[in-house]
Amino acid sequence: MTDLSVSLPLKAKVAYGSGAAVYATKEAAYGMFVLLFYTQVLGLSGTLAGAAIALGLIWDAVSDPLVGVLSDRLRSRWGRRHPLMFGALLPAGIGFIGLFSPPDAVVASQWQLAAWLLFWSLWLRTFVTCFSIPHLALSADLSGDYVERNQVMAMRMAFLFMTSLMVPAVGLFVIFKGSGDLDGRLVAHNYVIYGLGSCLLVMIVGAYCAMGSYPYRSQRDAQAEGLHTVSIKSLVGDILQTAKNKNFRWVVGYEVMAMMSLSVVNGLNMIISTYFWEFTTTETSMLLAVPTFFAVIVVMSIITPLSKRFTKQQLIRFAVIVMIIDSVWLYPLLWSGFLPPVGDSIWYALNFVQSMIFMGCMMLRAINAATLVSDACNESELETGKAQEGAFFSAMNLANKMSTVFGPVYVGICLDLIGLQQGVLPENTSSSMDFGLIVALLAGSVPPLFAGLYFIGKVRTGREDQADVQRRLSAMRAEPIGSDY
Repeated sequence: MTDLSVSLPLKAKVAYGSGAAVYATKEAAYGMFVLLFYTQVLGLSGTLAGAAIALGLIWDAVSDPLVGVLSDRLRSRWGRRHPLMFGALLPAGIGFIGLFSPPDAVVASQWQLAAWLLFWSLWLRTFVTCFSIPHLALSADLSGDYVERNQVMAMRMAFLFMTSLMVPAVGLFVIFKGSGDLDGRLVAHNYVIYGLGSCLLVMIVGAYCAMGSYPYRSQRDAQAEGLHTVSIKSLVGDILQTAKNKNFRWVVGYEVMAMMSLSVVNGLNMIISTYFWEFTTTETSMLLAVPTFFAVIVVMSIITPLSKRFTKQQLIRFAVIVMIIDSVWLYPLLWSGFLPPVGDSIWYALNFVQSMIFMGCMMLRAINAATLVSDACNESELETGKAQEGAFFSAMNLANKMSTVFGPVYVGICLDLIGLQQGVLPENTSSSMDFGLIVALLAGSVPPLFAGLYFIGKVRTGREDQADVQRRLSAMRAEPIGSDY
């Protein structure tokens, strides 16, 4: 255990940050491969696949507050967060294997295949939540210093972004690499291997995170052992308590819009890369990995000076505006006729630039949004005397995941309307299909970002406000503390 006023060593920050790989591996699977695997490889209807994924997301969102409140109220010799984190790893790993290994008898039936997808989505999302919500709340437990808390969250975001893109990139380069005319992304057995690899990654990295961060858990975790009552009333009460913070409400509104947009981008990303741009698996893997690598380095290098110069809201607005422009500019260039058609190497280079800008802005906005939630946790604790990091972050995740239901449903319906069915090869898509994919992408991703700009503009807090909150919290925490509930 460590005092919150003591600076965390780098190894603790790295260990904590690595835990984001658990959540990111799940997001990579659903963002890049699940829809492609079940619709284009196994032949499941896009509408059924989208509905099954959406139902999994709804359950995922509902389970977040329960796990968050449970994590806040748990008292044990191992702390509030770590028992849940350790216990979730093996079941989460098994979930990846089940998701990508449906038996032939199940694949033969549309409804059985949809049920299989739904079951393993519920299983996997439940246990990833049992790790990721306590892990997210742990960021506020590890340090009470305002600047260091930003550094801890930035480390988490670096692992989150690198893993979410590097895992599918390595998968495409190693597992899904085709031979001859055979596209490895359309071979069912490759997904079994991908599921096993995801299982091993989650269990190994998750264990490293939990063990590496365990010695630095907050002293408040050892105040009392046992589980404070968790009931429907207490669950609802804790979540409603978070809604009393006005800034938090506006941040949630912004995040809902941002995640709606991202869910569409994630759902169509691999499909557009495969069918519109006709990139090979090697090209796609490099496009996923290298721009993200550079974006993470740039953002990690500039986040501290930017945070000293601008407010978090200003940085988020800047990032979102750039993301809107970055989402659109490539396609007018293509359709203008001034540049060579699809297939020329210039489009790969331009996609590289677009991806690096987009991922850099995504990371910049995500870091600042997450630390705004930490600020809201501090404000609430000052008002109520209760440390409710789990409730706040789970409430945010609930809103995020409910909003990401939009993506798979929207994309599944769009694929059916466009007519992109199982067995269609990239070179055989019609111009109307290609155009439809881009219209679907822009129509689903850009408008929510404009709405997000409005919401984030309503947040009212700054460095001086939070410095005052930190001073008052330090004085309050120095007093003898009994039960939080």
